[in-house]
Amino acid sequence: MTALPLALALAVLLVHAAAAGARHACAGASVNLSATQCDGWIALFDATTGTGWSECGGNRLDPCGCGEDADDDGTPRVQCSGDVNRSITHVDLSNMGLRGTIPRAIANLTAVEHLNVGA
Repeated sequence: MTALPLALALAVLLVHAAAAGARHACAGASVNLSATQCDGWIALFDATTGTGWSECGGNRLDPCGCGEDADDDGTPRVQCSGDVNRSITHVDLSNMGLRGTIPRAIANLTAVEHLNVGA
């Protein structure tokens, strides 16, 4: 049996991991979110056409980076706690053009104290 080239072996592992329901990894300011928190955000983003939001549409893998955008009263759209073991604590997606259904995986955002997805 011959050995697979490293790049091919890694590709095979990634395909198998994806098929097994591998969790997402967030990036940027969200790199220290747990996989569960990241999965909850990504599920919300994907289910409500996040790429079409009026703000934060580029933050699929970086919800904490969405904190730079503010709602009408100047509050960041997304707030995350801490630097290590970060959690999403505040989500205000009001008036951003969400379309779709709020997914069950939003329950993964266990530290959220404020959630607004209204029009």
